[in-house]
Amino acid sequence: MRLLSFIATAFISLPLAFLALSMALSNREIAVWHLWPVTRSFDWPLGVVAVVLLGIGFLAGAAFVALFAQNLRYRLWQQERRLARLEADLQAAEAKVLATPVTVPDTQMASARDVALPPSVF
Repeated sequence: MRLLSFIATAFISLPLAFLALSMALSNREIAVWHLWPVTRSFDWPLGVVAVVLLGIGFLAGAAFVALFAQNLRYRLWQQERRLARLEADLQAAEAKVLATPVTVPDTQMASARDVALPPSVF
């Protein structure tokens, strides 16, 4: 499953990275950027700004997925602990059952001739 995930990621990520790099190299025009809280303006090539914004989006998406996966890992950890506890309880119960001898007094056992058989259907 991990190999399949890696292959799918490679087929998606590598072409997108190539396109971003191609776009950054082909858009060398200087763009003036005014960011609101800062009074200074920044003169950066348009391609660099686009690649930086794509990188920020990639990192934000990775952080979102990591936070979601953390919740799943925690629930998996809880289920594994519960499973281990139930398995230990089951083994203890099986050991207890096997340790107690089962004795049936002869007076309460029915012999084969005392058992009434149902009438034959045929």
